[in-house]
Amino acid sequence: MAGEAGGEPQVLVEGLIGGRTYMFECWTVAPGGAVWLRLAGGRWYVPRAYLHPPAGIDQGRIPHC
Repeated sequence: MAGEAGGEPQVLVEGLIGGRTYMFECWTVAPGGAVWLRLAGGRWYVPRAYLHPPAGIDQGRIPHC
């Protein structure tokens, strides 16, 4: 699931593909305490719990929105 801030959850048509690199602009905490990341250059957010950096690669610092 993904979605626009303040909007209803939506399924991404193309989705996020495993093994690819995605850039994130920032993170926020949704009602209920879940951390969501905003995809760079867009308005879409994805749950942090569904993502992880590749083994041995530092994810870097993602600022708070």
